[in-house]
Amino acid sequence: MKRRGAGLCSIKRRTVVYGTPVVLFVWWLLFSVFHEPGELGRSRWASWRDQHPFPPPLDIPPEHHPSFPPLEDDDSPKVDWGQRADRVKKAFQHAYHSYEAFASPKDEILPLSNGSINNFNGWGVSAIDSLDTMFLMGLHEEYERGVKIAKIMNMTADQYNYAPFFETTIRYLGGLLSAYAMSHDVILLQRADELAHYLLPVFNTTSGYPVYSVNPVTGMTLQSGWNSGWLAEIGTCQMEYKYLAHLTGKKEYYDVAHKINTHLHQANTTKIGGMFPTLWNLTSGEPQNEHVSIGAMADSGYEYLLKQYLLTSQTDKDSLEMYVTQANLIIENLLYLSPKRNLLYVTDVWMNPTGPYAPSRKFEHLSCFLPGLLALGAYTLPDHALPPSQRERHWWAAKGLTRTCWLMYHDQPTGLGPEEVTFMGEWELENEKRRKEEEEAMEVARKEAEAAGLGPGEEGVAQIAGAGAGAGFGRGGRGKGRTKAMMASVNQTEADEQNRWIHALQRWREEGKGGVPPGLGEDDDVVAYEDPQRDYRINNQNYLLRPETLESIYIMWRTTGEKKWRERGWQIFEALEAEAKTTNGYATLFSVMQSPAILQDSMPSFFLAETLKYLYLMFSETDLVPLDRFVFNTEAHPLPVFRWTDWEKRKFGVP
Repeated sequence: MKRRGAGLCSIKRRTVVYGTPVVLFVWWLLFSVFHEPGELGRSRWASWRDQHPFPPPLDIPPEHHPSFPPLEDDDSPKVDWGQRADRVKKAFQHAYHSYEAFASPKDEILPLSNGSINNFNGWGVSAIDSLDTMFLMGLHEEYERGVKIAKIMNMTADQYNYAPFFETTIRYLGGLLSAYAMSHDVILLQRADELAHYLLPVFNTTSGYPVYSVNPVTGMTLQSGWNSGWLAEIGTCQMEYKYLAHLTGKKEYYDVAHKINTHLHQANTTKIGGMFPTLWNLTSGEPQNEHVSIGAMADSGYEYLLKQYLLTSQTDKDSLEMYVTQANLIIENLLYLSPKRNLLYVTDVWMNPTGPYAPSRKFEHLSCFLPGLLALGAYTLPDHALPPSQRERHWWAAKGLTRTCWLMYHDQPTGLGPEEVTFMGEWELENEKRRKEEEEAMEVARKEAEAAGLGPGEEGVAQIAGAGAGAGFGRGGRGKGRTKAMMASVNQTEADEQNRWIHALQRWREEGKGGVPPGLGEDDDVVAYEDPQRDYRINNQNYLLRPETLESIYIMWRTTGEKKWRERGWQIFEALEAEAKTTNGYATLFSVMQSPAILQDSMPSFFLAETLKYLYLMFSETDLVPLDRFVFNTEAHPLPVFRWTDWEKRKFGVP
């Protein structure tokens, strides 16, 4: 029995003579419709897409097809969202045409110097990463030029190149598979199959967890550490490899994905309270530290648990079990409230089996994917998987976290969000208050000293202040006065525990559930940098054109239908236009705290693949990528939901 798509990668010779003309005719027909370079070919190509923009709907039971909310409330002010989507399309064209003019077929453009850089294998990552964005936007000519880059992509040209597995998978493999799913351009599946084959040596570990990188020419691999791998690196490939197994019928692709899940599912996480830590042993498949994070070292490892389940028509029970368990543990252990503004945020902790956890209170931009993931799970999972009480809590967490992610943008002079902040504890806020009071008192004393003719020096200031060193003025006194203020209270751990969201929810319930749940307020006032009520300090002021906040805002819009999310997305787009746009492309910001912004000479491919795609989908009048029919990989490449056939179940051993 032959499955749909099983013979696309290679046409085998037929022993029956009359079969050859038939095969040749089919190839000619496909070529003429999809690849003819002339105007006739392009018109057929466009016509086919107008009639068949996506694969036909799958035969999935009704309970797996949630009723998504309307695009606009009936009583909401009318906005020309189609015009706003066109603005995003023009922004994409400005960025991509600049890449084509100054960098193609290299990886990325340097938008300030009009140079180029090969930082992801030198295979044209900006083009491959952008294929599905161009297809969704209807940019046919740009798409066809991108397909040509995919055709000439030489993965074995550099015998010294080691391809980083994580980035190569999510950007190149994910990009090729998504573009193929939409266009059915056979060359894209061929290149995806070829690439996935070259990457297979990374799985040659006892656990089956992939190592950091592989040389496509020799098959030699490199590890990133002492026989260990980060959760994000070992657990972010199963979607791409399972979907490719479905398309090609190749068991080896299914096997590598399934083996990773098996080890994760069976791992002993007792010492970490059942949670998945950031570091894993590549030999034993077991946890290697007790640090738990949703940030850079772990993020998509959690994301792919839910998304594998959704991608396979909600049949992957192990992935579902792991997702629900980990999501509940994240909500219980990693979510905190800020002391003054009551902002809900997620941070990393070192798990302590004998006492309270020690949160870092760091909040990464990368972590802002989490509320979108929680919203997607709360909206799509059936009741037997996520009971109503848990679903409600997941919704609350999603809404509160997305609000905080948005406020990280809204608070800044540029309207764009920093790479990382740290929320302050009670003692730090008290110290900040004291420092500002001291500075204000010093300023008053300075002015009075100058008015009295005593000069602006510290001694004159101290005389006017009437306190000298004993009041904290003067070198010795000032240092002495600040020492006490800067010392953390021995009760800080207790204060952190009080600010854990799960405890705040419990107190709210005990007090009668008055008002909205903690962390879900609607106060969106900007709090200036110097205001102690801001609750956080910025550790890294860069804005790297990242998509995570927009990803969650987009999913919140699609799953709730609340217009405020769409409007917030539009404000971020306007900030991008005002602060990041250059003559040739868009550039990352050195600091979100200064407007007009100081720019850096970089335009990452994910700006084209993710940031602008989520904005376009958010403003589009048509739901181009229905969330019950497609699942985004971590690089925003939508893959279609599929069901394993009986033939595949037997061949692959699908449970």
